Amino acid sequence: MKVLVLLFTLLVQGRGCEDSEVTHLLNLINPRGHDEFKEVFPKDYMIRQHYNSSLLCDSDPCCLFRAAAVLADSWSQLLFRLHRVHIKYKLIMQLQKKLQDLTVMNFQESPDLSVFPLVSSTPEDLLSFTSTLFSRLKQQCPLTEKWKRPEMDNGSA
Repeated sequence: MKVLVLLFTLLVQGRGCEDSEVTHLLNLINPRGHDEFKEVFPKDYMIRQHYNSSLLCDSDPCCLFRAAAVLADSWSQLLFRLHRVHIKYKLIMQLQKKLQDLTVMNFQESPDLSVFPLVSSTPEDLLSFTSTLFSRLKQQCPLTEKWKRPEMDNGSA
């Protein structure tokens, strides 16, 4: 039983702090990503969505996953309006999928989006929100890992 707990701990650590997909996506969207989005979307292109920067809190690692769930929905709203041949469709799908994966891996229930106010944002805003969330995830990863480990230790006792 202890071997399984150790193996699970190593797997969780590997998928958390050293998440190569988060690092890869951050490299794609920082810093040139914002300029490339400006080349593709008109400056008055707005999307109605629920995400805002107040969803990112400093003290609770869970809020990152809640924010990822809301942001994944925001990207879904944008994808719904784009043709599959759009030059940034694949990147947007990758961002949305990674945010969904983070939510599924670390959050039991999706938040009720109806409790969040609708706001208008540009695609560049969504890109900036995503960059901030991924950066915060990488910074708080040790915090997140510490938060997960006691649950596993209590479950094995």
